[in-house]
Amino acid sequence: MKAATIELILVSLRQQFDNYLKEVFKVKKKYYLLEVEGSVEPSVQGPYQTEDERDRAAKQIRRRQEEDDGLFWADVDDAAVLTVGAYTAGFFWND
Repeated sequence: MKAATIELILVSLRQQFDNYLKEVFKVKKKYYLLEVEGSVEPSVQGPYQTEDERDRAAKQIRRRQEEDDGLFWADVDDAAVLTVGAYTAGFFWND
């Protein structure tokens, strides 16, 4: 089996396991955006009800941002664990 195939299988298994845990423990996340104006002035937007709602808001915010502004997604789960990440460049290309 090729490494790429194994990696795809592992990613799929991880997603299935994550979905199982969410269902079993009814983990609900809160969805936020972290906007950084001029790479120095942070602000938090949200919470949003769903990931899709947050992503739609991210696209609207990105349209008005300057080139040196940043925009990151942030999730907070029921255990108050914060996870922050960057949107991929292609995420905003369709707009």
